[in-house]
Amino acid sequence: EQLFLMPGEERCERFKDGNGIPRVHYSYRSMHGAFFDCESRSLEEAQRLCEDWLVGQAAATAAEECFGRTAVHGDAARAVEIRNTVQKKAETSRTG
Repeated sequence: EQLFLMPGEERCERFKDGNGIPRVHYSYRSMHGAFFDCESRSLEEAQRLCEDWLVGQAAATAAEECFGRTAVHGDAARAVEIRNTVQKKAETSRTG
């Protein structure tokens, strides 16, 4: 099944693996159009993995902006929440 998500949109599907263990399939499309997709033990873990991935995306975007490229930002509620988390993590990593 092909998955279509608009920028800033996320999708979570709960399922059980072959051993009957509950799992989560989580997908998120960034405001820049990059796609994150994972399977994990819980929604919270999947969102944390996505936030960690977004930190790397933010660093790449910052590097691109240094070379004169402009990032495109949206205003979806989830995107704002994730952006705030990314900023907090970036500040924490800078302060050690």
